[in-house]
Amino acid sequence: RVEVWGCADTPLATNIGKPSMLAVGTQDGFVRMIEAASGEVRLEVQAHSRAVSCVALSPNGHLLASSSDEASAKVWHAATGEELLCLRGHSGADGCVCTIDSLGRCKKVSPLCLAPGHSAGLVSVAFAPCGERVATGSSDCIAIIWSAVTGVVLHKLGGGHARGLTSLGFSPDGRRLASGGSDGRVVVWCADSGTALRTISTRGLVFSVAWAPHGLSLASGGFDHKVCVWDVTQGAVGDTPSLILEGHTNLVLAVDFAPDGGAIVSSSYDRALRVWDAATGQMRKCLRGHDGRDACLCGTPGSEPPPGQQAHFPGAPHAGCTVEGHRGAVSCVAFSPDGALLASGSWERTVKLWDAPSGVLIHSVALGSKVTSVAFGQEWLREEKRIAFASLLHPRLGCEALAHVLGPEMVHTILAAVWPSVPIP
Repeated sequence: RVEVWGCADTPLATNIGKPSMLAVGTQDGFVRMIEAASGEVRLEVQAHSRAVSCVALSPNGHLLASSSDEASAKVWHAATGEELLCLRGHSGADGCVCTIDSLGRCKKVSPLCLAPGHSAGLVSVAFAPCGERVATGSSDCIAIIWSAVTGVVLHKLGGGHARGLTSLGFSPDGRRLASGGSDGRVVVWCADSGTALRTISTRGLVFSVAWAPHGLSLASGGFDHKVCVWDVTQGAVGDTPSLILEGHTNLVLAVDFAPDGGAIVSSSYDRALRVWDAATGQMRKCLRGHDGRDACLCGTPGSEPPPGQQAHFPGAPHAGCTVEGHRGAVSCVAFSPDGALLASGSWERTVKLWDAPSGVLIHSVALGSKVTSVAFGQEWLREEKRIAFASLLHPRLGCEALAHVLGPEMVHTILAAVWPSVPIP
């Protein structure tokens, strides 16, 4: 929550940049923007011809990035759905002269091909904190850092993984990039030079990585059903995690840190979300799914499986079951920027929004396709823009003073959104 105060000590603007929009990627190739307050779909775009593997929103909420199994990523205007950039790979189009199979996938990269992108399907996409760079990870074992403005390749990060990447993310200061791979490695890269700084070997395939807000540690979730927290400060060595979070009974598919760094959330193939204390590793709460245990009545007499969905359930769903969690593997999870909300997406084709402190379910949104990725962003409200701009011009504040409070990027975004012709200090 941000409040801007005037001479009379009354708030001129509140909640500038509300963390109220959720980007969702699904297996049918669509990207949707959901309003968190209402649970309503506000934008729907057929982004790719194949499954969307990952979505990301720029820090100011203006840009949306999506990656796909078709070896390309795209950058969109988050409010309108207008395609701004296509970060193409070796697909046989746009000058690519590689050998392409019947499914449109690159079989072999030609030495004569000048296509700058990936040669296999993309699995992850992430914006740098500055919003001007975007990284993509692929099953071709490399990560690429692109300009989010021009689409030019800035760095190719190769040699760190022996098998395909599964996840990546920029550090909070934007100077490092972490990647997780199906080879069980977590690699920390210098985002400015593209060189590997450290390689961590885990005990199995890594599905997800996430940075702590202070940038001194990162979490990984993987094949061994555990969440591991790693010390990535300068000079740290070894493959022993500083913290191990145990409780899931199946693959850990996604992890995320709370914005204040005090908690970690994980989601799993076991249909559950678990929230952990980031300092002690103690589990704070478990948002269980329909697993056939305790209060879950699924699989008991009177249950009936939905057509074609038997594989997603431990037993047929029961009409009287009061469990509010997911009925399928929880593929993705994210904290909202203010830490008030949790969003989770599942293979049973729903997105759920939870009150993070209490674990109370707020909305459940059916989407008609398996959910592969979720990412929170900001919605800039028109009246707040106008009020915020008026406060920027206030003689007691001024742009420099407000930049000291909100940060220069926030001030730049407000000015650009409200009055693009205003010079940026």
